[in-house]
Amino acid sequence: MRMMTDGNVRDRSKESAREIRHFIEVGISKQTLKPGDKLPTEREIASRFTAARNTVRKTLDRLEQDGLIIREVGRGTFVSGKPLVQALSGGSLSLSSHLDLDLVRQTSPRDLMEFRLSLEPSIAELSVARASGADIEQMQAAIDQSCVAKDLQQFENCDDALHKAIAASTRNPLFSAFSVIVTEIRNQGDWGALKKKTLTDKMRDVHTVEHRAIVDGIRRRDSVAAFAAMRIHLQNVKSMMFKDE
Repeated sequence: MRMMTDGNVRDRSKESAREIRHFIEVGISKQTLKPGDKLPTEREIASRFTAARNTVRKTLDRLEQDGLIIREVGRGTFVSGKPLVQALSGGSLSLSSHLDLDLVRQTSPRDLMEFRLSLEPSIAELSVARASGADIEQMQAAIDQSCVAKDLQQFENCDDALHKAIAASTRNPLFSAFSVIVTEIRNQGDWGALKKKTLTDKMRDVHTVEHRAIVDGIRRRDSVAAFAAMRIHLQNVKSMMFKDE
């Protein structure tokens, strides 16, 4: 008599994979696993989580694809040097492939700004409590790069990177998913056409000042200032694009 059915085996394999991924993601989130830290071997992970080696290998493959870990032949598996940013990038690719393209096409720039204004100030506020020093450095790097952007697209890419870094710093995967949706909609033609018409050199300078105010609020751990700076920034973007008062 078989003790476990094929369905039981599959269910246990999925549960083991979830437990392994949770262990690594929580470790990174709480910084008990830091960039460069070496993970246990596949054999040790399999023993710890009572998982098949194949399950461990597949789980690590996915974590590597998402940018959370780096695997080096002959050396082992390590936490990525920039896990949050790389995970966000990997997650973006994964999530993008599952986004409803009709939803992206049907969402207007005005819809997007309404959506952003309802969420991003609170994301900035939460970032104050959760952002690490490395997260804030990443935000600052995005601003620094925007200052030397050679064209509108480069500036928009830096702008996008900043907002993604803020969302990632909350350690909440739903906020990171939100930032992916924003990116996809910003990449559609209507948004680009509006920005091309309205984003002058003067307005780029204004947005840079606003970006610095947001990051400064996060750096000073001032939730009120971060919330207000993000809201002012997004209201100004909306006003610039649609000539709203």
